[in-house]
Amino acid sequence: MVLFASSSLAVLHFVIEKEPPKTEHVPVLLIAFVMSVFWISTIAGELLNCLEALAALLGLTVLAWGNSVGDLVADVAVAKAGQPAMAMAGCFAGPMFNMLVGLGTALVIQTSNVYPNAYELHFHVGIVTAFFFLLLRGMQLLPLGYLLGN
Repeated sequence: MVLFASSSLAVLHFVIEKEPPKTEHVPVLLIAFVMSVFWISTIAGELLNCLEALAALLGLTVLAWGNSVGDLVADVAVAKAGQPAMAMAGCFAGPMFNMLVGLGTALVIQTSNVYPNAYELHFHVGIVTAFFFLLLRGMQLLPLGYLLGN
């Protein structure tokens, strides 16, 4: 119902208005921008809720690939710019940074929410597995750095 009403108003506005917005319409444009961000967030949340039944398959494939495309493009660009060592470091440092800062920030916020009390950390199997492989990768790269002289 809301989507139909919003679409109808958008089409009506498109048909009626023929001139670009004037400078006094800047607050309206800012509100429109905030609402578009809200709609994108809402639709993305609903899409993820609808795909919850396929969460394991999507988490291992589609969402993981989508999350890694930016790192892939950046690492390839750095390697083509003549910095292959920096590109290799970015392959490992980017996901490590995302995991450590993302989980660290979430844990700091949650700890501050229950401040007088201690926060009980319930380890999920996925988090323990991710940190295990993160530690394993770090232990593999440390001797490699010493062997290469870096």
